[in-house]
Amino acid sequence: MKSEIAAVVSFLKRLVELKNKVEVEKMDLFAERLTVELQEKFEGHWVREKPSKGQAYRCIRVNAFHKYDPELLRACRESGVHYGDLGLPWEMTLWVDPGEVCGSQSINSIHSGQTKLMFIFSLYLKSGPNMTWKCFTCMFWDNITHIYAFFFHKQRVLHTQSRS
Repeated sequence: MKSEIAAVVSFLKRLVELKNKVEVEKMDLFAERLTVELQEKFEGHWVREKPSKGQAYRCIRVNAFHKYDPELLRACRESGVHYGDLGLPWEMTLWVDPGEVCGSQSINSIHSGQTKLMFIFSLYLKSGPNMTWKCFTCMFWDNITHIYAFFFHKQRVLHTQSRS
């Protein structure tokens, strides 16, 4: 569970850092608080043998009906970050499951109107009882015309690639 939470928190942290509205110290505290919030929420709702069990409960969702994800909001309050400064997409869903973190978001494009952007995190985990996160790949599909791959290792981008 810790590996998957680390992956989703790292992704959200990088997404927020792109907007450059949150101070580094506050962003680090936000990531720390969000990690704790998610660990507490997922406790008792994590069955490695049945990854889909509890999937909806572990979902992080922001949209017109759920403008504020409760765990994101608590992490903001506890770290002194204004929720609006996160600069999250107006519609985003993240699923945090044993062995996989994936999600989708809608973005507005001046060229094509509303676009659905899909991304998948593939976690590379050690086998055995002490599974730990080593690195993961994040694939983005933008209108199925471009695929962007970001390879992360220890919360740092190592390589970026774009294919048409």
